[in-house]
Amino acid sequence: MSEKVKLPKDWKWVKLGEACERITKGGTPTTYGFKFQNSGIKFLKIENVKNGRVLTNSIKDYISEEAHEYQKKSQLLVGDILFSIAGTIGETCAIKEEYLPANTNQAFAIIRGAHEKFDLKFLQFQLESFVAKIKIKARGGAMNNVSLEDLKNFDSILPPKSTQQAIVSKIEELFSEIEKGIESLFTAQQQ
Repeated sequence: MSEKVKLPKDWKWVKLGEACERITKGGTPTTYGFKFQNSGIKFLKIENVKNGRVLTNSIKDYISEEAHEYQKKSQLLVGDILFSIAGTIGETCAIKEEYLPANTNQAFAIIRGAHEKFDLKFLQFQLESFVAKIKIKARGGAMNNVSLEDLKNFDSILPPKSTQQAIVSKIEELFSEIEKGIESLFTAQQQ
C-alpha cells in the first residue's frame, strides 16, 4: 500500500486479521427463537459501550444460559476488543472480567487474541484512527457500516509492547492535560 510510512527497525506493519486469533461478530438471539429477558447473561448493544467502557447500568436486555450457549461465537472473553461496525461506528471497549458473562449482537466486531501482540489501549487508539480514515474516504457522508473484511485488512502498526505502552502513557498524559485546560477555561468563564 503506497500510504504506508517507513517505520523504525523494530516496528512493523501487520494486517489486523493476521495479528489476532479471530475477528468475528455477534448475533441477535431473537433470530434463533430466543427472547430477551430482564435478568441472566448480559447482552451488549452499542448503547451500552461509551468512552472505552461497558456501562453496565445501561444494560436492559439479558439472555438465557441456553441462548448464550447457542450463540457461542459471540460469547465475550476477557481481553476481547469490541468495535462497533454498524450504526455508531468505532465505539471500542476492551472486555474486563467485571463485564462477564456477556454476549453481543452483530453491530459489534469481536477482536480476539489481540492482547498477545498489542497493548489493548494502543490497539484501541489505532482503531480510532481507522475510523477517522474511513470517514475521510466517505467524504463526510454517513458511514453505515464497516465490514469484517475491512477490519481484518486494516494495516496496523506493531511496535514492541514496551513502546506501545509508552505511547499509550504519553497519549493519556496529553489527554489529561487537555482536560485540565478545559476545566481551567470553564472555571475562568464562570468567574
